[in-house]
Amino acid sequence: MKKNYSLAASMLLLVACNTTPKYEINGTVSDPALNGQYVYLTNFGDKEMLTVDSAQIVDGKFRFNNELPEQNLCFLSINTKAIAPFGPNSAYSAVVVLDAAPLQAHLDSVFSTVTGSPENDAFVAMKTKVQELQKDFPELLKVYRSEDKDAAKQAGEKLMNIQESVFAEMKAYVESHKNTKTGGLTFVDMRYSLSEEEQNAIIAGADSTFLSVPGVDRIVKHLEVLKTVAVGKQFVDFEMADVDGKARKLSEFVGKGKVVLIDFWASWCGPCRRAMPDLIKTYNAYKGKGFDVIGISLDSKDADWKKAIKDLGLKWNHLSDLKGWKSAGGALYGVNSIPHTVLVDKDGVIAAKNLHGDELNSKIEELLAK
Repeated sequence: MKKNYSLAASMLLLVACNTTPKYEINGTVSDPALNGQYVYLTNFGDKEMLTVDSAQIVDGKFRFNNELPEQNLCFLSINTKAIAPFGPNSAYSAVVVLDAAPLQAHLDSVFSTVTGSPENDAFVAMKTKVQELQKDFPELLKVYRSEDKDAAKQAGEKLMNIQESVFAEMKAYVESHKNTKTGGLTFVDMRYSLSEEEQNAIIAGADSTFLSVPGVDRIVKHLEVLKTVAVGKQFVDFEMADVDGKARKLSEFVGKGKVVLIDFWASWCGPCRRAMPDLIKTYNAYKGKGFDVIGISLDSKDADWKKAIKDLGLKWNHLSDLKGWKSAGGALYGVNSIPHTVLVDKDGVIAAKNLHGDELNSKIEELLAK
């Protein structure tokens, strides 16, 4: 009997050692027309959107039950196209963090959810708040685009307030989930709404799980670039062609005793074009007092670049390598959105970034007085 007991115990231990953790998702879909189609699990961040698993929809239901993959941050969707977790293409799709807890999914044309574990529940709760905040967004956008100027202005203010509330909700989630993949995912999604200082603070407090989310590594690299052109640092030189095709160095214009605004822009950039009238006023007000502007274009078409300079009446010097977002100068200065401006003092030291209007004028006056 003793020998048989030992054999049975050994067999149980062997089974336990060979048991691989599994995930389970029991789901429903809101549209009966989807019966017979497949729901796919795909790795988040894969350009090819590699399929991890699939399940057929039968009587409005589907079920997954398989071994946990190494990459457990996934999309659950009706198709395998890349789908943004907060974007307009999120119909019948949801982000899911796979784990050993049984999960429940509901795929809908408006708002899909996956719940059943602490992280998935928290992520859905945040997205639910965002969904509620954005419920009036489509109608307000119609009014904003209408010809009624007063109504459009009021709608625009409401849209801005909604966006601020949404970003505040998402930021709060990121700051309280620096040890999760959904925290990292939310951080990547809202990065353009966070200042350089806020991004650095979040990265500094994040753990390896957060940092492993695809896209976070690019933000980290971008922040490292920004440190080389931070306020207080000497400007970084580069060479590009001017409008006549002549190679010119940035150092020909910067660090020569003038206060200079380096303006990264492009002919196709609406906000850049809208900012130009104010910049022209600033240029005209201070150009005779030791101030200059150098335009660095992220255009890719020579004709468009030169036409915009002429049409907008931009009288300062301009450089471009016509490589669009692959602009060498833009890369050196960590430019990932435009307009992007860098104000440099008489000695070539970076004094400020992204100042506009009265703030820019005040800083120029301060630097010219030194």
